[in-house]
Amino acid sequence: MGLELVVADQVKVFAYAWLLGASLGLCYELFRIPRQAFRMPAWVVFLQDLLYVLLWALATFLFQMTFSKGQVRLYILVGEFLGWVLYYFTLGALLFRLSGAIIAGIRAVLHVVFGKILFPLVRLLLCPFRWLWRCFRRVASRSRGAIQRRYCRERQKHLERRQTRRVLQTQRRERKLAQKQAQRATRAAAKRAQKAPKRTGQHKKGTKKDGA
Repeated sequence: MGLELVVADQVKVFAYAWLLGASLGLCYELFRIPRQAFRMPAWVVFLQDLLYVLLWALATFLFQMTFSKGQVRLYILVGEFLGWVLYYFTLGALLFRLSGAIIAGIRAVLHVVFGKILFPLVRLLLCPFRWLWRCFRRVASRSRGAIQRRYCRERQKHLERRQTRRVLQTQRRERKLAQKQAQRATRAAAKRAQKAPKRTGQHKKGTKKDGA
């Protein structure tokens, strides 16, 4: 009688494990159907698979803590695997095909809604704003050209004023240099003129002495 109860409990736990595996297979559809709908890079698929494995490990750990007091039982793992495989090749395959048809229908509806109705309506509503934007761009381009031309003129005037300022500075320097040279020449002439009478006086004195 006790053996029959143990076997019945194991069969019951095995059935629960089978249901857990089928439930995990159903959870896998949450990762597989988006891959069918959208193109995902390899690293995103890898992260999804890693997350699914961690979810499976956590569910198995909690299940064994509940039904086998944390002891690892092989028939529990086998039941989970068989439940997952049975779901994947029966209801999972059917759901995957149905999801493909549903996704294709949703894409067709979205194409009609967005491509045929919504986008033309948005374009029609945005026509005044597009016209205003073009006018603004024209005005901005003209004002920009006017500002650039004015800047070029101001820069040319500034360069001309700078050039004339340099020319005037060089002329002033040349004038000062010429004035200094003229002053030096006049000073030298004055010194020579002061020295000339002394020499003539000495020369006269010398001639008088010779005559005497």
